[in-house]
Amino acid sequence: MRFENIGGNELARSEIPILVVKQNTVPSWIKSNAGWWCKNSISDRDFLKGTEYLITNGVIRVSMPNQDSASGTVPQWVKMNACWWVDGSISDGEFTSAIAFLVKIGLINP
Repeated sequence: MRFENIGGNELARSEIPILVVKQNTVPSWIKSNAGWWCKNSISDRDFLKGTEYLITNGVIRVSMPNQDSASGTVPQWVKMNACWWVDGSISDGEFTSAIAFLVKIGLINP
């Protein structure tokens, strides 16, 4: 969602990414990938490619303007979220919010 002219100020703008998970749970293979990523058995790039596949194939839908490709690295907190998700400490929704962030900053380009 994009908001402009907030409070009558033409310079005030905000964007809120919207992430919708089509299934009740994220497929088990991405949880396996997250576990391997958490243990540094696969690279950030490999994890991002698997997640991008989910978005590209409609398992996770992200509604936001397209971003330019980013050359940065995955923030450590996103990886910690993946670790917590794998061990059941956080929900699928909390995990997918971190994925929406990666799309927003351009590390995943669906």
